Amino acid sequence: MIPLEHMPGYARWGTGLDALVERAEPIWVFGALGSGVSTLARILAERRQVACFDDAERVDSSELSRWLGKNPRGIFASHLSPEAEMFLRRAADAWLSAWKAWTRIQMPSWSV
Repeated sequence: MIPLEHMPGYARWGTGLDALVERAEPIWVFGALGSGVSTLARILAERRQVACFDDAERVDSSELSRWLGKNPRGIFASHLSPEAEMFLRRAADAWLSAWKAWTRIQMPSWSV
């Protein structure tokens, strides 16, 4: 696992991690493959003591709705933003009707 302070963009979002954990809404972490999306999502879920749903862009709307109903403060990890067209076609109605606001974190790509 990548040490948290070595993840892309940590200088920007790392200092606000505790405040982020305390927010009431679900959190959607997204970014490019290999950017640490799953790692950050698991860390946030562990600190919040809630469930983490990895690869959230791969589910249909009924599965997402069921999971969100059982895990209202859950953490989602995805390689697509929640607004991405592909995701919206499958699950936007369920997601947006259940949550008028959510916190989204976009992970930057690794720079070489």
